[in-house]
Parts: sequence; C-alpha cells; structure tokens
Amino acid sequence: MKTYFVGIALLSVLLLGGGCRPAPTPPAPEEEAQADRPVYGIPEPDKAGFIRSPYTPETGLIDVRGLPPGTKIRDPYNPGKTFLVP
Repeated sequence: MKTYFVGIALLSVLLLGGGCRPAPTPPAPEEEAQADRPVYGIPEPDKAGFIRSPYTPETGLIDVRGLPPGTKIRDPYNPGKTFLVP
C-alpha cells in the first residue's frame, strides 16, 4: 500500500507542478502595454515618402513611396525587427 500512496503523491506533484520550477512572473502592466502598441517609422520632414527606423533613427533613410500608411515593413538596418509605415 505504501507504493500506491507514494505513486499518487508523485503523480500529483508532476501534474500540478509541485515546486519543480518556479512560477513565471507576469509582465508589469506598462511592459504589457508597450508590447501591444505598434511601432511606427519616423517620418523625414523634408522628404516625402522617406522615413527613419524607430529602432536606430541615426541610420539612413528608408524609401516607402507607394506604400500605404499602416503597412508592416522589415527594418533594413535591424534584422528581425519590423515596424509600420506612418
């Protein structure tokens, strides 16, 4: 009978996550809000149809002529990052 009770206890620990790993901490409310907020390119005031990367604005201009506002584009200066055309 002892084996049966130990087996049930072990099974409940495995199924319910009985302390094997710490529970993940939820993100802070402001971090969660930022993750949901879309990122837009920075318009270049003197050049219509050109924007700068919101991640590295000191880099070159990006030609978005012909793309409608809200189009999701890949950042040519930051591989793996995307943003929206303003």
